[in-house]
Amino acid sequence: MPRTVTEYQCLIISPSDVAQERTAVVDVIQRWNASVGRTTSVRVEPVLWETHTHPDLSGVPQGIINEQIVDDCDFGIAIFWGRVGTPTADHASGSVEEVERLARRGAKVMMYQSSRPIPPEQINTEQLERLRAIFDDFQNRGLLSRFSSIAELREQVSKDLTLLLRRQLHHTAPDDGEAAVLTAKRLDVRVKTEVAITDTPDGVASVFAIKVENHSPQTIFLSSITHGSLILSSGFEEC
Repeated sequence: MPRTVTEYQCLIISPSDVAQERTAVVDVIQRWNASVGRTTSVRVEPVLWETHTHPDLSGVPQGIINEQIVDDCDFGIAIFWGRVGTPTADHASGSVEEVERLARRGAKVMMYQSSRPIPPEQINTEQLERLRAIFDDFQNRGLLSRFSSIAELREQVSKDLTLLLRRQLHHTAPDDGEAAVLTAKRLDVRVKTEVAITDTPDGVASVFAIKVENHSPQTIFLSSITHGSLILSSGFEEC
């Protein structure tokens, strides 16, 4: 059945030394879409230069990336480890430029730094020094997060994604003026009891009835509410 879905574009930002982490974050987003996103009619599109850009010789590489994908994204997830990346004309690296470009127009950027030990053969002292300087600056401007394993990164991103979009949707009202909130539709199930006196072949008897009314925006199955014999009201289906 067709349905309305709110979609957000999330830029995945990182230098070249966190390829596994990039893959893990994309997988987390896809799993989030299939669970939380599906129940809340929200979808997040992970945007990567590898999959969302096309060849273009009209300018410098980072400028083309900015035009094709960065400036259209709603928020970003940035991941760093031991490298800051290759400098651009105006910034310490392409990754830093993407972070700054999003932040400058008020888009949220969730930044994560790996604390895993760097193998000696991969250590680049110049890159590390530049990265530390960049992170010192970012720490003075906002909140950062660190992770010690890909499993921990997955857990953090999944949690943080829900928190971010809950706030985003809370401040985004649809056309009818009702505030949108990133939670499942609120259930409204009402139980009424009735007692009556009736005549029976054996005399007078009391009848106790329970009526369950569904005022929720979706069908509710009784087995998910309670057990027992109930008198069904409209809006319910038996399992």
